[in-house]
Amino acid sequence: MSLEEDILIEKFLRGELSEKEHAKFLNRLENDPLFHEKVTLESQLSSFLDDNDWYSLQNENPAEVKAYEEIIASDEITELKAILKDINAKQQKANTTKRINWPLYASAALIALIVSLYLIMRPSVTSEKLYSEYISLSDLPSLVVRSTTTNTDLIEAQKLFEAKNYSEALYIFRKNIDQKNSTVLLYKGISEMQLDKFQEAENTFKALSNSDYIDAEKGYWYRALLNLKRDSIKQVKTLLHTITSNKYYNSNKALELLKELK
Repeated sequence: MSLEEDILIEKFLRGELSEKEHAKFLNRLENDPLFHEKVTLESQLSSFLDDNDWYSLQNENPAEVKAYEEIIASDEITELKAILKDINAKQQKANTTKRINWPLYASAALIALIVSLYLIMRPSVTSEKLYSEYISLSDLPSLVVRSTTTNTDLIEAQKLFEAKNYSEALYIFRKNIDQKNSTVLLYKGISEMQLDKFQEAENTFKALSNSDYIDAEKGYWYRALLNLKRDSIKQVKTLLHTITSNKYYNSNKALELLKELK
C-alpha cells in the first residue's frame, strides 16, 4: 500500500472525504479484497487507540465486557497504548514513501490475543455455579428441635432431605404443613426447588415471606436463589435489592451475590 492510500484510509476513518471521494472509496472497498483488508486493520487499530471507542462491545455478554474493561484499564495495557499512539503519531508525521505499520499491527494483534486468552481461561460465572455456591442447606434449622411435639414423620422427612431424597421428603412435608411451623414450610419450598418444581417453590416461599412468622424474611432469600436456579437474573436482582435495603436475612450474602451478577 502506498502512502497516498494510507492517507486516504485515514481521511475515510476520520470522515474527511468529500461525497464523491467517499462513494469512490466504498466502491473500491467492495471490489478490492486487499484494500478491504487494509481498511479493516486500520479501523480496528484506530478503534483500539481510541480511549472512548476501542472496540464495539454493545452486543457482547456483560461479563465479557467487564473482563475487556478490566484488561484495557490495566497499567500495562494503558502504557502500551500510549507507546502505540506515540509511534503512530510519529509515523504520520514522517516524510517517507511508505509508512511502516507492521509494529502497530503486531502489537494490536498481540493485545487482542491476550484479551482472547484471558476470556477463554477466565472461569465463567454461571447461574448454576452461583446457585451451588450460595445454597447452604447445612444452615437450616432442625425440624426435630423446632417441632412442638415428637413427630416421627418430620424426623423421617428431615433424614430423607439430608440424604437428598427430596421427592420422598416432599411427600411428607406436604402432609405435615403446620401453619405455626415456618421451618416445615422452608423445607418444603427447598425440596420443591431442588426438584425443579419452580412454580410450586415460588408459591411456598411467597407464603413464607408474606406470613407473620419470625422467619418470614427468609422467604426473600430463597426466592432469590430459586430465580437464580432458573436463570431469571432480573428477578434475582430485584429480590436481592429488597433484602439489602431492608437488612433482611442474609443481607451480606445478598450484597456479595449482587456484585457477582454485575
